[in-house]
Amino acid sequence: MRKNLLTLIAILFSLSVFSQDNDRNNIIKVKLSLLSYEIGYERGFLFDDEPYSYEIGLGTYNNYFFDYEDTPQLYTLRLGIKKFLGDDVEMFDGLFIKNEVFGQYAYKFYDWGDRNLKDYYTIANNFSVGFQYFFFNRISYEMNLGIGIAYSNFTDTAGDMLDVDFGVGNLSGVRLGLMKRSDTRLSTCLVGAIKIGYNF
Repeated sequence: MRKNLLTLIAILFSLSVFSQDNDRNNIIKVKLSLLSYEIGYERGFLFDDEPYSYEIGLGTYNNYFFDYEDTPQLYTLRLGIKKFLGDDVEMFDGLFIKNEVFGQYAYKFYDWGDRNLKDYYTIANNFSVGFQYFFFNRISYEMNLGIGIAYSNFTDTAGDMLDVDFGVGNLSGVRLGLMKRSDTRLSTCLVGAIKIGYNF
């Protein structure tokens, strides 16, 4: 895991080295969560003289938090594009809207209850609103919240209208930043995250 993380960091830094206009249009980010580890890269650009950015994030499940005897393998991938709103906004700074594709894959993940040992996956598309600002001109802080639609290859016990499923961690579940109805494969979902990063 440590080798993979170092390799990912090296690749993300190389993206900025080979960029033609490396004027601090890059941010390396980590997601603040006890449930998972996630590292991301954001790259800013102008389209019709308006600030946009694209973002990629890779995550994995925090087994130690849930004290599992086995070591389940669970991975997430996020791909998103942001549009920053307002007049005379600076790159990465201020209110934004984001469209994001989210994928989660769990290899041979056992969930007690009525599920079996199998591979689980979730695919979602969501739209969110957020705000990003900077401390000391370099440290970024991001918050976002949104809604979308998600599909999973499993369902859980049907419940009331508020019965939701956070993922495949346990009966209550964990889905690393995405929440959906648990009694149907295709349903609406909620997303949200807090991230901190370094601008370079």
